Amino acid sequence: MECAYIHDYVFAYLENELPAGERAEFANHLHSCTACRSFMVIMESIEKVIDSERSLEPEPFHETRLLEYLEPVMNPHRSVVGWKLQVAGIIAGIVLAISTGITIGMIGGSKYPKENKTDLMMSSMKSSLFITDFVDDDKTFFSEK
Repeated sequence: MECAYIHDYVFAYLENELPAGERAEFANHLHSCTACRSFMVIMESIEKVIDSERSLEPEPFHETRLLEYLEPVMNPHRSVVGWKLQVAGIIAGIVLAISTGITIGMIGGSKYPKENKTDLMMSSMKSSLFITDFVDDDKTFFSEK
């Protein structure tokens, strides 16, 4: 058996795909040829690396993360437009909420009765002077002019 045959069928030998007769000749040649034996050691180490790589499980969301990372590079205008649309939507929502509140306030009015100016001044004076009951019957303190 020649060294070229060993080089051509090394992976078939490692994966046990050679017929029994050829496999025996292959093994005999490896025992007699140091160059092919060294080559076989290198190929066995490569085969081990390949086998270990075959058994690795891919990360489940690797493709999604990669596409998400590449999206701004592949479509640079899309990401800017999307960001601007989000900001415009938020601003429009805020303006709509404020204008709706103002409109409802103007139409519905207040459900609480309005106090006149005198009542407000009386309650302010009571609280500042610590008076629980204050009556201004003759209207000397608060006269509306």
